[in-house]
Amino acid sequence: MELDDVARLLDDASADVSAIGTGAVAASPAAHDFGAIAPGSIGELGRALHSQAGDAIAARSDEARALGASVAALASSLRGAAAAYRDIDSSRVASATGGGV
Repeated sequence: MELDDVARLLDDASADVSAIGTGAVAASPAAHDFGAIAPGSIGELGRALHSQAGDAIAARSDEARALGASVAALASSLRGAAAAYRDIDSSRVASATGGGV
């Protein structure tokens, strides 16, 4: 496997992780799933739990999107390294065959 192949795999992973982050918020449970529509202290507890779960899901979603961006940056760096290695290899071949400096 070449560095460019690894970079493509990292791009795919980045897209997947970012999509998970985006999808997590959309899949958040509704307030009624926590009993937030119930009267009295049960409803208060349900609303508090729903709020806390929403905050936690939003935070994990943000973390997933940030991780996706970091993985994309890693893929970009890896492509740059691969290009630099190719340039070095090309200049050595050219130099060895008399075509270089």
